[in-house]
Amino acid sequence: MLVSNRGHNSLAVFRVNLEGALQGTLSVVGYCHKSGRTPRHFQFDPSGRFLIVANQDTDTIAVFSFDAESGHLSFTGQLYDVPSPNFVCVQAPYSRRLAKL
Repeated sequence: MLVSNRGHNSLAVFRVNLEGALQGTLSVVGYCHKSGRTPRHFQFDPSGRFLIVANQDTDTIAVFSFDAESGHLSFTGQLYDVPSPNFVCVQAPYSRRLAKL
């Protein structure tokens, strides 16, 4: 499970415990602080390998790689200027959408 912390300016990654006495509880995997200020919204790309984050107060969109096995999130260095982004919507490329029609 991923959570944006706007006051902390970070993304938190939690693992959901599925077995044993801790079933249904969360364990902290880690925090990532490198994206910008006020991470307002985020969404995975269709592959689930990349997380796109809208940083409202730094006017940027940041891209992170995500390892589903370990839950590790790391900044790719890709940062894009976007005025006051507050929502991320990931969509299949135009050519793939046409092929499905």
